[in-house]
Amino acid sequence: KQTWWKFRWNHTPWTNDLSTYHALVSTLDIGLAPIKSDPWSLCRSDLKALDYSVQGVAPLLSNNAPYKHWLHGENCLKATTPKEWLGIVQTLVRDESARKDIAKRANEYVLKERTVEKNVWRWQEALDDASKRVAQRASTSAP
Repeated sequence: KQTWWKFRWNHTPWTNDLSTYHALVSTLDIGLAPIKSDPWSLCRSDLKALDYSVQGVAPLLSNNAPYKHWLHGENCLKATTPKEWLGIVQTLVRDESARKDIAKRANEYVLKERTVEKNVWRWQEALDDASKRVAQRASTSAP
């Protein structure tokens, strides 16, 4: 089969095993996480950026809603147009220190701001709110 690219590549098949997935992700240098801006993308998460960052991979993200808490140049790099994507990938491929620096800062961000311990209050708040709504429904529907 003829391909348009002229570089070495490797296809990695899908896996349902989380430890295998993390081992495979950790072999990457640059993690691309493009998301098309459309109504569906508003419901997506930033899990791919989190996965890359925890594994020490430099994240290159779309500049849209799922990645709104990620800051270009601080804990990731972002692109909008195909030309921007290509330019950033080329820069990161050529500049190992820049690639490692953004990967390090992304990892630090995740460990400092995005752990369960740091965000458990959000879960508690959601559970408290759900409990209040259940109790309110029960009291208004009681005979």
